[in-house]
Amino acid sequence: MTTDTIKLVQTSFEKVIPYADRVAMVFYDQLITMDPRLQPLLPNDPQLMNHHRAKLFEMFKEILSSLDNFDRILSILPDLGKRYAAYGVLPRDYEPLGEAWMETLYEILGEEFTIEHRIAWEEVYEFIMSTMITGAETS
Repeated sequence: MTTDTIKLVQTSFEKVIPYADRVAMVFYDQLITMDPRLQPLLPNDPQLMNHHRAKLFEMFKEILSSLDNFDRILSILPDLGKRYAAYGVLPRDYEPLGEAWMETLYEILGEEFTIEHRIAWEEVYEFIMSTMITGAETS
């Protein structure tokens, strides 16, 4: 990952932070639309879902703020992968998660989510995904 890639991802994420609740709702709607079999992984209780949405943003903040600190990111992602595996997330589930996130960013940011942003997010997501899957597989 280049410094420019990291910056594109971090700055686009900063733009969606003020819309955190809407972003999380759009993301989960996109996810279930793309892959309905993932619905059981999400809480049915509205209060728990609100907590889940807040945790999503906290996780993104922590990961994205650590992208330029390789040691830090490698201490976060494998453990997160293990936790996701314990919740029932399979390696095949990461693809629809990533696609739902890209669609969410596009829906929220519109034309501000350029092809350069998408390419940067895809690169970062591929790194996040592969590191989490490796962490899950070594548990």
